[in-house]
Amino acid sequence: PRIVITGGPCSGKSTIMDSMRLKGDLHCVPEVATIVIGQLGIKPKKGFNKKFQRFVHSTQRLFETTSIQYAVIEGKRGILFDRGTVDGAAYFDGGVKEFEDVIKTRLDYEYSQYDLVVCLDVPPEDIYEACRNNNRARFEDYQQARKLGDRIKEVWQNHPNFVFISNDGGWDEKVRKTKEVINKVLK
Repeated sequence: PRIVITGGPCSGKSTIMDSMRLKGDLHCVPEVATIVIGQLGIKPKKGFNKKFQRFVHSTQRLFETTSIQYAVIEGKRGILFDRGTVDGAAYFDGGVKEFEDVIKTRLDYEYSQYDLVVCLDVPPEDIYEACRNNNRARFEDYQQARKLGDRIKEVWQNHPNFVFISNDGGWDEKVRKTKEVINKVLK
């Protein structure tokens, strides 16, 4: 199964993936935009966003295709992606329509590439502020992070196997619910 863990900045995607990676039976693919921003120093900027999003999308697709092949060869139970290609739609002012036009794709095709989408809620402001500096590709203030989290939820919510995990019950409950949903698909 191809599983996306998505959500706004600081929602816990990478942390949860890291804990699931320890089991060794999943192939985990890191967030492409974080690699592009953090390692290459290429950032989305006004006048450059479309090129940036095309680059992230094509790199994401390459990572996914290669990872799927590798996971099959290695006998992994599934693949976890830190974000999926549809996340890019949240970064276009014109939303899904602009995403489809610029990337030359269709949302239903992008959805079909994933078996499960788990969307994590952005944490409360105090937790966000305490954690926001643990990723040098993160530059959003809390209000921007909330809006982005809402946009990400909106672009994914029509996926046939979409699950939203709120912050209700705190961090441990968020992790438990996420792992439970993922493990159901892996069985």
